[in-house]
Amino acid sequence: MSNRENHVNNVQLSFESNVSLIGGFTILDFIEIANITKIPIMAIDNLTIDERNKLIDDASISKFSLVSPTHMYDLYCDTSYNLEQAITVLRNRLIDMDSNQHIIVTRKNISGKNIDEIKRNLPKIRFQYELIGIFSETKNILKWAANDRRIDFFAVDLSSNISSIDAALCSLIKQNNKFVELSLASLLTSGDDKKFSQSLRNGKKLMKLLIQNRIPFIFSMNPKSPLHLRNGSQMRFLGELLGVSYNQTKKAVFENQFSALISNIIKLHDSSIFEGVKEGI
Repeated sequence: MSNRENHVNNVQLSFESNVSLIGGFTILDFIEIANITKIPIMAIDNLTIDERNKLIDDASISKFSLVSPTHMYDLYCDTSYNLEQAITVLRNRLIDMDSNQHIIVTRKNISGKNIDEIKRNLPKIRFQYELIGIFSETKNILKWAANDRRIDFFAVDLSSNISSIDAALCSLIKQNNKFVELSLASLLTSGDDKKFSQSLRNGKKLMKLLIQNRIPFIFSMNPKSPLHLRNGSQMRFLGELLGVSYNQTKKAVFENQFSALISNIIKLHDSSIFEGVKEGI
């Protein structure tokens, strides 16, 4: 293996997968802190692809250069590449990217009172967002979502009720190659010791379940403020509070969410032929 390949393999990249623009903060506010903490890629909740592309154009006069993952795919990937090849090429490009460049990913967090409501909304949003996460405390909804290929992540807030995530759901998640996304924010922002202890207990219980069932997971800060951003190494240290070693969380801060993103970019690409759809003659 060359020195270049060794360097690429050893670089710790960061991907904040769930930024919420509430409280009056803008994307550029988050970019300012992401630039300092070296987080080159962020997914913004409720930002459509068209809105992201306009944002990129509007930010052209700023000191930061915002980039879409689709643009990078078009520049550096051949449509004949399989997923693994595309991930490798784009990961290498990300490592070489200028420090003032940041990739902006579009995301939608969905929730609903029942399955029918979510079913009605999903077709409207699948092609407007690059990543889709679901948050629910209802077992039936989560079991249905595990079998729907349009949903990428099961979002979990450690301060909420986690009893809906059990071994049966883990089996479905694993069968369908999905990810469980843990928001670590409450480990930093809990208002009192009781709330912190509850989040810690939930996190330890959930991590034990995921590891026992070999479920791929993702760490996010789900930051409501730019000051809540943490890079991959910092999130991995927070993960140690949940009883999981630093070495066990390498994929949780970049690789898993990046894989889901690139898979969806390929599916959303104009040249892609979807499963079950035949190309016209």
